[in-house]
Amino acid sequence: MGCGPGHWLARLYKEGFRDLVGIDRRPDYFTAHGFAQFIEADLTGPLDSMSEQFDLVTAIEVVEHVSDPEALFAAGASCLAPGGWFVMTTPNIYSIRARGRFLVK
Repeated sequence: MGCGPGHWLARLYKEGFRDLVGIDRRPDYFTAHGFAQFIEADLTGPLDSMSEQFDLVTAIEVVEHVSDPEALFAAGASCLAPGGWFVMTTPNIYSIRARGRFLVK
C-alpha cells in the first residue's frame, strides 16, 4: 500500500515472494510492471475494487502521508487473508542515522 515506483515490491520479488500487487494513487510513478500488478487507489477510503486477500500487506513509510491513518489501517485489514500480517513502518525522526540518510537522499 503506497507502493510508489515499486522498490519494496522489487525487494520482495528478489526474496521469492510472488503474486505481488502494488497499490498507489499515482500510476505514472510505478515501474515494477514486470513482476507486480498495479492497482490505482486512494488509501484514505475503502478498497472496494480489491477482491483478493493477501497473507502480507505492507505500508512502508506511508502512514505519515495520509490524512486519515485509521482509513489506511481499515483498508489494509480489508485485504488480509485470515491469519495474515499487516506490516507498517514510519520514519524514526529521533535516529541520527535516519535523519542523515534523509538529508542525503
